[in-house]
Amino acid sequence: MTVVADLYAAQPFWIWLAVGVLLLAVESMFSTEWLLWPAVSAGLVAVMTAVGVRLGLPG
Repeated sequence: MTVVADLYAAQPFWIWLAVGVLLLAVESMFSTEWLLWPAVSAGLVAVMTAVGVRLGLPG
């Protein structure tokens, strides 16, 4: 678990962006619209971490 925490501390933008893209890809495969908003939320968190807002791992 420390590996994940260290990776998150080093590159939070890329992790959130990858989660958002992964959710969006699954959403486009199944077209259920259930994963659309979690994908948008992950993208929003990626943008916030790129700007400099540090939410931390629990956030």
